[in-house]
Order: sequence, then C-alpha cells, then structure tokens
Amino acid sequence: MRGLLSLFCLSVLLGSVSAQDQALPLYPLKKGAKWTYKSNKGNVEVTVTGTEQVDKEDTFKLETRFDGMVATENIAVRKDGLYRVKVGADLAKPALLLLKTPAKKGDSWAISSAIGPETLTGKFTVGETEVDWNKEKKKAITVTGSDMTANGKKLTLAYTFLENVGLFTQTMSLEGVEVKLELIKYDPPKE
Repeated sequence: MRGLLSLFCLSVLLGSVSAQDQALPLYPLKKGAKWTYKSNKGNVEVTVTGTEQVDKEDTFKLETRFDGMVATENIAVRKDGLYRVKVGADLAKPALLLLKTPAKKGDSWAISSAIGPETLTGKFTVGETEVDWNKEKKKAITVTGSDMTANGKKLTLAYTFLENVGLFTQTMSLEGVEVKLELIKYDPPKE
C-alpha cells in the first residue's frame, strides 16, 4: 500500500512522443522542462531528463524528486494520446492511457493496468475548467478518475492540464489519505 501511494504521489502524469523534439500543447515535453509543485507534504519537482527507448518506442523520461526520494517514469505520445509505459524498472502492462488527444470534453475511456505488483482499474473522463495562472484566468482540461481501484482499494484521481504549461494540478485520495499537487513554477526548456 505504501508503495502504491509513493508510486502515484511521485509519478505525476505526463506524455512522450515518436520524435525527440515533438511536444504536445497540453504537456510541452522537451528535455530540460521542469515543473515545481506545492503539496501538503512539501515541494515536488518533475524534470524531463531526455528521451529513452522502451520496448522499441520513443518515450520521454521524467524524474520526480520529493523529500529526498527520486522516481522515474516514461511517457509515450501515441497518435491517440499520452501513455505511461514504465515506472522505475517496471513496465505498465498494458500501457496506461492518461490523456486522450486531442482532448475533448466528455471523452472517456476504461483503464486496467498493472505496474509491477500494483494494479489500477477504473475510468477517466475529460472535462474543462478555468484556472488562475500568472494573474490571468486560463481555460484548462481536466481528467477525472471514477469507479477507480488501486490494488482493490477505492481511489479517486483528478488532473488539470494547462495548454503550453502542462500538468497544473493533481489530486489523489486513497483510503482517506489525500495528496494534492499544485503548480507553483514552470521552467520551459532552454532552446
């Protein structure tokens, strides 16, 4: 259970691509991009460290740092969306669709995946909202998990993506333990 909570707290949703320099408007992934989040347990930093082949597929490798711990994950950008394909040394079986692209309000899809001994099932649904960013109201895309279980335990997940910024917020609740990440700084990659 603790491993599962760490996995989801440290493995913030992201995406990858077939060409190294490609990026998506809802998650601009390029080597050197860095997001800093405030959480109820301290700051979390996520950095795109480069690209890596996973099962003959180009992916972006992300490194998450939190409270002295470091976790990695690999995200693939496929023609229909962003997929988590690997966390640490464990492959996602099957790859986990995190965000359909293009994202359209009302889209939904079932998920059933395992990453090592951890399992995740449920359904994701796309919505829309407005967020405050740099003293402006901006349109954002939401992805909300419903009827979800992690290792058979009730789980709720909600993500917000802001165009040209990336993952803006993430909220997860598992057995009464809630973790919320809120973006406080985005450092785009240096060209």
